Amino acid sequence: MYCLPFEYCLTWMLGINSANVKEEIREKLLDYQRDCVEVLKRHFVGNIRKQAEINQLEIHSLERINELIESKNRINSELKDEKDKLQKIRDERLKNEPTLF
Repeated sequence: MYCLPFEYCLTWMLGINSANVKEEIREKLLDYQRDCVEVLKRHFVGNIRKQAEINQLEIHSLERINELIESKNRINSELKDEKDKLQKIRDERLKNEPTLF
Protein backbone atom coordinates (compact mmCIF):
# COMPACT_ATOMS: atom_id res chain seq x y z
CA MET A 1 0.00 0.00 0.00
CA TYR A 2 1.26 3.47 -0.85
CA CYS A 3 0.07 6.69 0.82
CA LEU A 4 0.69 10.28 -0.19
CA PRO A 5 1.64 12.77 2.50
CA PHE A 6 -1.28 15.09 3.17
CA GLU A 7 0.39 18.16 1.60
CA TYR A 8 0.76 16.24 -1.68
CA CYS A 9 -2.94 15.33 -1.69
CA LEU A 10 -3.81 18.99 -2.01
CA THR A 11 -2.13 19.28 -5.40
CA TRP A 12 -2.77 15.69 -6.45
CA MET A 13 -6.45 16.57 -6.64
CA LEU A 14 -5.62 19.10 -9.36
CA GLY A 15 -4.75 16.20 -11.66
CA ILE A 16 -8.09 14.45 -11.33
CA ASN A 17 -10.13 14.56 -14.52
CA SER A 18 -13.60 15.79 -13.56
CA ALA A 19 -15.12 13.56 -16.24
CA ASN A 20 -13.95 10.54 -14.23
CA VAL A 21 -15.79 11.40 -11.00
CA LYS A 22 -19.40 11.00 -9.94
CA GLU A 23 -21.75 13.67 -11.20
CA GLU A 24 -22.71 14.77 -7.65
CA ILE A 25 -19.11 15.71 -6.72
CA ARG A 26 -17.96 17.01 -10.11
CA GLU A 27 -18.82 20.66 -9.42
CA LYS A 28 -17.13 20.57 -5.99
CA LEU A 29 -13.98 19.14 -7.58
CA LEU A 30 -13.98 21.81 -10.29
CA ASP A 31 -14.49 24.54 -7.67
CA TYR A 32 -11.58 23.13 -5.64
CA GLN A 33 -9.35 22.99 -8.72
CA ARG A 34 -10.23 26.58 -9.68
CA ASP A 35 -9.56 27.76 -6.11
CA CYS A 36 -6.19 26.00 -6.07
CA VAL A 37 -5.18 27.54 -9.36
CA GLU A 38 -6.21 30.99 -8.11
CA VAL A 39 -4.24 30.61 -4.88
CA LEU A 40 -1.15 29.38 -6.73
CA LYS A 41 -1.45 32.21 -9.26
CA ARG A 42 -1.75 34.84 -6.51
CA HIS A 43 1.23 33.36 -4.70
CA PHE A 44 3.61 33.06 -7.64
CA VAL A 45 2.48 35.93 -9.84
CA GLY A 46 1.96 38.18 -6.83
CA ASN A 47 5.49 37.46 -5.62
CA ILE A 48 6.88 38.17 -9.08
CA ARG A 49 4.99 41.46 -9.24
CA LYS A 50 6.10 42.42 -5.73
CA GLN A 51 9.72 41.54 -6.54
CA ALA A 52 9.54 43.62 -9.74
CA GLU A 53 8.24 46.60 -7.74
CA ILE A 54 11.02 46.18 -5.17
CA ASN A 55 13.59 45.92 -7.98
CA GLN A 56 12.29 49.18 -9.49
CA LEU A 57 12.56 50.93 -6.12
CA GLU A 58 16.10 49.62 -5.70
CA ILE A 59 17.09 50.77 -9.20
CA HIS A 60 15.64 54.24 -8.53
CA SER A 61 17.53 54.45 -5.24
CA LEU A 62 20.81 53.38 -6.85
CA GLU A 63 20.35 55.94 -9.63
CA ARG A 64 19.71 58.68 -7.05
CA ILE A 65 22.77 57.63 -5.03
CA ASN A 66 24.85 57.79 -8.22
CA GLU A 67 23.53 61.28 -9.00
CA LEU A 68 24.37 62.45 -5.48
CA ILE A 69 27.88 60.96 -5.64
CA GLU A 70 28.47 62.74 -8.97
CA SER A 71 27.21 66.00 -7.44
CA LYS A 72 29.45 65.50 -4.40
CA ASN A 73 32.48 64.87 -6.63
CA ARG A 74 31.69 67.95 -8.70
CA ILE A 75 31.27 70.10 -5.57
CA ASN A 76 34.50 68.72 -4.06
CA SER A 77 36.33 69.55 -7.28
CA GLU A 78 34.91 73.08 -7.33
CA LEU A 79 35.78 73.49 -3.65
CA LYS A 80 39.37 72.39 -4.28
CA ASP A 81 39.66 74.80 -7.23
CA GLU A 82 38.34 77.68 -5.13
CA LYS A 83 40.70 76.87 -2.27
CA ASP A 84 43.60 76.79 -4.73
CA LYS A 85 42.56 80.23 -6.05
CA LEU A 86 42.39 81.57 -2.51
CA GLN A 87 45.82 80.21 -1.73
CA LYS A 88 47.26 81.82 -4.87
CA ILE A 89 45.71 85.15 -3.86
CA ARG A 90 47.22 84.89 -0.40
CA ASP A 91 50.58 83.85 -1.77
CA GLU A 92 50.55 86.77 -4.19
CA ARG A 93 49.65 89.20 -1.43
CA LEU A 94 52.50 87.96 0.74
CA LYS A 95 54.98 88.17 -2.12
CA ASN A 96 54.61 91.90 -2.43
CA GLU A 97 55.28 92.62 1.24
CA PRO A 98 58.23 94.90 1.74
CA THR A 99 61.24 93.42 3.38
CA LEU A 100 63.38 95.30 5.87
CA PHE A 101 66.69 93.88 4.78
